[in-house]
Amino acid sequence: SARPALSCFGKDGAATTVTYDELSAQASRFANVLRSLGVAPGDRIAGFLPRIPETLVTMLGTWKAGAIYVPIFTGFGPDGIAWRVQDSGARVLCTEAASRARVPDMPPGTRIVTVGEAPAGDLEFAKALSAQDSRCAPAPRRRDDPAVLLYTSGSTGPPKGVKIATN
Repeated sequence: SARPALSCFGKDGAATTVTYDELSAQASRFANVLRSLGVAPGDRIAGFLPRIPETLVTMLGTWKAGAIYVPIFTGFGPDGIAWRVQDSGARVLCTEAASRARVPDMPPGTRIVTVGEAPAGDLEFAKALSAQDSRCAPAPRRRDDPAVLLYTSGSTGPPKGVKIATN
């Protein structure tokens, strides 16, 4: 549909509107990026992202690929990010250029996708999406399959991942 799905205002005050059709196409492109990286249903995708449209695209594309989204609070430093990525076994970490400097070295095999200017070795979000088809059949999932792995704060010990079901 050409109806607005998302309206947001950037730091500069500029308004952006994303339609349902655009959001669906972008989510499919991101799911196809994940599949091209070998991501399979049940794999984890970490999102170290602020409240930007690409965060929603990342979440929806992750679920379309049948993967599990692992949100990481943008206030965390390198240790908090590393713990959650390593403990979850995330295959991919998505971040943005402004936060990229806080991302520590990732475990072997973990890819980084960066919104904005990406350093060498990272995939640049928009460029990676533009190379993919805007159609993607969603991976079948059962209602009790996890959709999100949400970590506790870790205030009483190491953070623990809590699975949130698809439905």
